[in-house]
Amino acid sequence: MILHRGKYYTEADHCNLGEALLDAYVYAGGKKLRKGFTTGTCAAAASAGAVRALLGGEQPKEIMVTLPGGEEICLKVENIESLASGIRCSIRKDAGDDPDITDGMLICSFAEVLEADSISGTSGSGFSGSGLSGSGHRSSGHSGSALSGFGSSGSSLSDADQNLDHGFPAICDSIDVLIDGGEGVGRVTRPGLDQPVGMAAINSVPRRMIKEAVLKEARNTGFSGRLKITISIPGGEEAAKKTFNPRLGVEGGLSILGTSGIVEPMSDDAIIETIRLLISQRLMEDGRYLLVTPGNYGKDFIQNTLHIESSRAVLCSNYIGQTIDIARGEGAEGLLLCGHVGKLCKLASGIMNTHSRVADGRQDVFCSCALLAGSDKDTALKMLECVTSEEALCILQEAGLIDPFMDVLMKRIEEKLTYRAGSGMKIAAIVFANERRILGKTSSADELLALIRR
Repeated sequence: MILHRGKYYTEADHCNLGEALLDAYVYAGGKKLRKGFTTGTCAAAASAGAVRALLGGEQPKEIMVTLPGGEEICLKVENIESLASGIRCSIRKDAGDDPDITDGMLICSFAEVLEADSISGTSGSGFSGSGLSGSGHRSSGHSGSALSGFGSSGSSLSDADQNLDHGFPAICDSIDVLIDGGEGVGRVTRPGLDQPVGMAAINSVPRRMIKEAVLKEARNTGFSGRLKITISIPGGEEAAKKTFNPRLGVEGGLSILGTSGIVEPMSDDAIIETIRLLISQRLMEDGRYLLVTPGNYGKDFIQNTLHIESSRAVLCSNYIGQTIDIARGEGAEGLLLCGHVGKLCKLASGIMNTHSRVADGRQDVFCSCALLAGSDKDTALKMLECVTSEEALCILQEAGLIDPFMDVLMKRIEEKLTYRAGSGMKIAAIVFANERRILGKTSSADELLALIRR
């Protein structure tokens, strides 16, 4: 029984009534959206199911896992199967109402014993291929293991073995848990990510969730020794081609992610975390200065007008303010922002999230900057009626005001960017229009551009 908010629930209640232990909905854009659970939560549940079947002889229909915040959630088991040297358990990913590419995919965990000192759980599990013939002692050294050179369970791990469970201290001295990725789980190929180069792309929080879930199940059977857990995602390699993974330096599959264990529909967290990873990589590979652009227009401009390889740019989408904050926090010494005037003009009024649903203000910026540049009232008022920034630029061009207007606009953009960045980081901007023509630069843009090119 589980006590929650003054009421007791059974494990079955929890599985059938997800709202009992979690607030299962959020409201975004006036819509009621259902929450889901992360690939990390699925991997932890699948691992617990595989170990329960392997060591305890049980075929669970659902598995309870503890989330990083301490809440518990129960996931239904899709499938359990016996293989030559262990047990594989599968959980189907449910992303709720979030447009997640992993929604509906199977997250699988294969559990195998590498070395067992004792197993006091149920004998005769019914899984003839599990390699366990009942309780008692078992010889060390598992014949089909991909790892070799293990001593007793109390011996220290080699450097290679420690890397399989990177970053986590031993939670239980008598049980070692090694975690790796298999089919459909990517490998880290570039520095700056959550895991070192060469490791499976299973992030730190999911690794801890997997380890804690496995240890809980193993302790329940009296097991001591060494277990290996291999996470796989059938179809993950193909799905990963539609994600940021190849650009980030994760090859061959998807990542096992999640910090809270729960997917928040329409959440910005995943995009911001991607920006953070890109910034970390660029600083490690290219040095102290960052080249940033909101999207594909900026990439084309960087490649074809500035003649810099566009892969060096950090894509920040609409999250300009948060990108500046992250860059400063990661120790960047300078940031050069390149973007279309229709997006970056919003910075002049202090709008640091440039998505239209957050704020717009383009017409107001054009109108006020036109007046400050010497425009007459009628020309300025025309700015308020413009649908696009290109239309407004045409009006300014006809009035002979494009150069003074851009001087005013760039000074205001520089003021807002400098305020956001603070004193510890240089920041500048280059603004362009269609046809990739440069409209304006802030005062230190050429200096930062030279440093980036160097």
